[in-house]
Amino acid sequence: MKEYKSFDKGCTLFVKGVAVILLLTHHTVAAFPQSYPIDILHCGINVFITAVTKVCVALFTVLSGYGLAKSFEKSSDRSIIFVLKHIKKLLINFWKVYVLVFLLSECRLMGFIYESPIKLYINKSERFSPFVTFVLDFFGLMGLFSTPTLNITWWYMETILFCYLMFPVLRAGIKKIPIFTLFAAAVPCIILGCLRIASIPMDSNDEIYYMFPFAMGIFVADRDILNRFIRRISDKYFLHLAISFVTMLVMMVFATQFSGVGYTFFAVSIVFFAAVLLKYDCFIMRWLKLLGEQSMNMFLIHSFLLSNWLAVAWIFELTDNIFIKVGVLTVLSYATAVLPTVLDSVIRRAFYALRAKKR
Repeated sequence: MKEYKSFDKGCTLFVKGVAVILLLTHHTVAAFPQSYPIDILHCGINVFITAVTKVCVALFTVLSGYGLAKSFEKSSDRSIIFVLKHIKKLLINFWKVYVLVFLLSECRLMGFIYESPIKLYINKSERFSPFVTFVLDFFGLMGLFSTPTLNITWWYMETILFCYLMFPVLRAGIKKIPIFTLFAAAVPCIILGCLRIASIPMDSNDEIYYMFPFAMGIFVADRDILNRFIRRISDKYFLHLAISFVTMLVMMVFATQFSGVGYTFFAVSIVFFAAVLLKYDCFIMRWLKLLGEQSMNMFLIHSFLLSNWLAVAWIFELTDNIFIKVGVLTVLSYATAVLPTVLDSVIRRAFYALRAKKR
């Protein structure tokens, strides 16, 4: 078994694997709470599971902030150049998924029932021209103007793009005035939590709300808190395991009562609990790392499968078992998520082979 000395890329992939399982469970059960705080003793198991697994997005965002900050430490680029390079990488990956979804929808391949993307942009573009609607969707910015989209979970693209653009400001603030910076990033989350408790409707601006978990990830990376924590685990391992587990349970309850900032602290507690578990490697962890490698693509494509693939609808009609449903969606999402990578590899090889023949 591999013993981890630091929270490296393998650890990050493991937690991403956990996050994607939580995400798929969240959208499979989909018994969304009507208001906060949630009465966890009487709300029903489906509402409780949906509320708890909602932490998945905060978990992804914390890891993004942490990973970006750690990468920047090793980079010689200026912060703006560094961010632009990562945005370019993010968009190129998204465009591969976009092309796959577009083709599956337009060609009605493999039993997909989604309407033609071209007709969608033409018939449902009310605010802008069909071309502008397409461009907004192509860059993951449809949530800014509530324009039509091929897939509802692509809202995360504008959220993470906004966080990336804010990275230089957040990192500089955390370096100089960490408490003030974290508080400023948390204000939208606090307001959201208060409005939800008061049952006051509010338009969702996720790019603002998720700036706090992103900033928290940067803070944890800047102070090297995770690595210092891991180095202490060898001493009194089971005590660290018990404390981190209890802390995670407390933060879980806190999240169900105060959804805004609560999910950020819940997400951070999951990362620390995972750091304790990862002291030693095992099969289930290697399996979750495998999912973690494709977690972004699975995030971007799973809801499209869930809503528009007849095969998924047929399987879900056969059983009410949550474990079977999540298992099926996990396998299908992973299998579909690797397609953009496989197609990209095939196209690259064909291109290089063709160019070699011309020479």
